[in-house]
Amino acid sequence: MYKSFTFTFFLLSSLVINAQCNVAHLNTQDVMDVMPTHIESMENLEVFKEKLKLEWQEMMNDFDEGMQVFQDMMENSESPTLIRIQQDKLEEKQVAIVDREESIQMEIDMYAEELRAPVIEILNKALDIVAERNQYYYVMDISSLMVAKGPDITQEVIAEVLKLDTEAATTPK
Repeated sequence: MYKSFTFTFFLLSSLVINAQCNVAHLNTQDVMDVMPTHIESMENLEVFKEKLKLEWQEMMNDFDEGMQVFQDMMENSESPTLIRIQQDKLEEKQVAIVDREESIQMEIDMYAEELRAPVIEILNKALDIVAERNQYYYVMDISSLMVAKGPDITQEVIAEVLKLDTEAATTPK
């Protein structure tokens, strides 16, 4: 009985130790930083953000001009009706600016998600290839992991990602 218990204990211990060897980690940010698809996506996102920023700035400039007209009207003691009309226009512009700010953020988020999808797809494919090749059951992202034990496969995944990214870029869409 004692021998079978000891044998079972050592057998289970070796399985646990073996399972622990099948855990690896990587830094996804390091991988994405070298991906041409990710780099291009981030550049496209910045161009898009800049375009929206200019649009918003034009709205703000228009509002500021309207505010200057309103202040001039107040200083020149214009007709109360004309002042009220200008004030209503300013209120409408202010509401439009607030609404546009909200929609701009939603548009940025949606576009970022659209750009992120192919990057994540390539990253996951590369990760699956490396994990299968090296028989890792679990791969953890070190950026969200406090203690990282096991091999760091970041460089191996980077190599695979670059290969897949190049294939994706040369494949007609």
